Amino acid sequence: MSERTRKLLGFWDLMSISLGQIIGTGVVVLTGISISMTGYGAPWAFVFALLIVA
Repeated sequence: MSERTRKLLGFWDLMSISLGQIIGTGVVVLTGISISMTGYGAPWAFVFALLIVA
């Protein structure tokens, strides 16, 4: 990592990026698993849940 990058990204910035990647990976993996178990309505369930939470 270059010195300029170290100055731009702090500890909490890197933690936020890492947490976002973990959550994003989980959503992608769980969508595939849920489609295989329940059918093609599973992505719509994710969208519906997103609308309720947001």
